Amino acid sequence: MSLCFRSDSGVTLNEAATFDGTTTTTASTTTSTVTSKAGTRVPETVIAPTERVLRFNNSTVATVFQVSAHRPGRTLFRDLEFVFPHYSEHCVAKGLTALPPQSQSLSLSQSLAQSNNSFSEVQRDNARPNVQRLLSNMDIRRQAPQMTPDNLIVVQTFQRSNSDLMVINDESNNERNLLLETFSAWGRYVISRIRAQGFWADMTDPCSGYPVYTPRGTSLYPDVDGAARLLKYNTHLVGCCRIISHPVWGTRNYPATLFTTCPVDLLAVVLEDSYQSHHSF
Repeated sequence: MSLCFRSDSGVTLNEAATFDGTTTTTASTTTSTVTSKAGTRVPETVIAPTERVLRFNNSTVATVFQVSAHRPGRTLFRDLEFVFPHYSEHCVAKGLTALPPQSQSLSLSQSLAQSNNSFSEVQRDNARPNVQRLLSNMDIRRQAPQMTPDNLIVVQTFQRSNSDLMVINDESNNERNLLLETFSAWGRYVISRIRAQGFWADMTDPCSGYPVYTPRGTSLYPDVDGAARLLKYNTHLVGCCRIISHPVWGTRNYPATLFTTCPVDLLAVVLEDSYQSHHSF
């Protein structure tokens, strides 16, 4: 979690803010599997770090965004299970039940086959249909897909700041608030587009470390520590808080994080759309 002295959550920010997207570099993806010497799955990059310039329509200030996407690996995933322990219940409550195409097809075929088998048994026995069993089989299609290290994607963002965020003063605090507003507006757009396709997505509030839309768990998500584990950037301890050092921007950066279980291809399209279009929040 980055240094932040704002008491309100990013989700309460001005919903009417809009921004322009201007491309500065081209996105690329990779799907290589990474394992440690001990054979334990470690974080892997599925969308390489890419920079974009975002500008709010009602502001003359532009911010440089760096966005990348990663599979968390098993160690980080175990920590995230305590950040989002109510993931499944939230998905079912919100109707977020979509599966990747292959998994969805398999799940539906299995469900229909089980229903047909149950009905055949009923006909053969010349008995009343087992309605409870048939409904149970149909419910398989409505269950939320399990969150696993293989389908969870951590979207790591950085914004370049004019102020050195290792310094605590009015100028740096005001800029933190502005960067928080930019991330929150951008994150709301990305999450709404992903959820419209039936997949789960959420972001953590950089000020508190807790999920914005999913019920919070027993743990918070520290943006700085998470970014360091995903991208191997160096960190500095300032008082009781840790600051991450960007390889190009140094400590003039603001990290924040978004999470989703949507397919990588869909995420790439949504991200590109968020960069290129004019949107209302």
